Amino acid sequence: LSVIARRLRPDGRGIAVLGTDIAAAALETARAARYRTGPMSPLRGVAVETAPWLRPDGPGHARVAEEVRAPVRFLLHNLLEPGPGGGPFTAICCRNVLLYMTPAARRRALAVLAEALAPGGWLLLGSGDHAPVANPVDVGLAAVEIEGYLLFRKPAP
Repeated sequence: LSVIARRLRPDGRGIAVLGTDIAAAALETARAARYRTGPMSPLRGVAVETAPWLRPDGPGHARVAEEVRAPVRFLLHNLLEPGPGGGPFTAICCRNVLLYMTPAARRRALAVLAEALAPGGWLLLGSGDHAPVANPVDVGLAAVEIEGYLLFRKPAP
């Protein structure tokens, strides 16, 4: 998300990204911003030599550039509890998380995510994270299709 924000605002002003997870170990990995490269890595489709936001970091590894890492912070957070500090948020990306929850937990998580959004803010979900099991429209978000992608927007007052 920080890379995308940086492309939209090259000077970096006003960019703030918050990453959350329920697993402390996952957060430590994210904070390190160091990834394996090669055919079975999470960066397998990225040419480290040409990605301006990656720096080689030893054999078979790359690290995210400091200018991309700087506006990012990570917090331990459970999606079933009220949102972490720093909101309301302009956009929330929650991909391929809700599909592992029970229907009741999905509905609760969607309510928490909707509450954390600023008016006019966007919720981006994975295709398996919403209806029919839990529909973001049921928590007051409007479904918006953009170039074949389904997004959800919190109406402005």
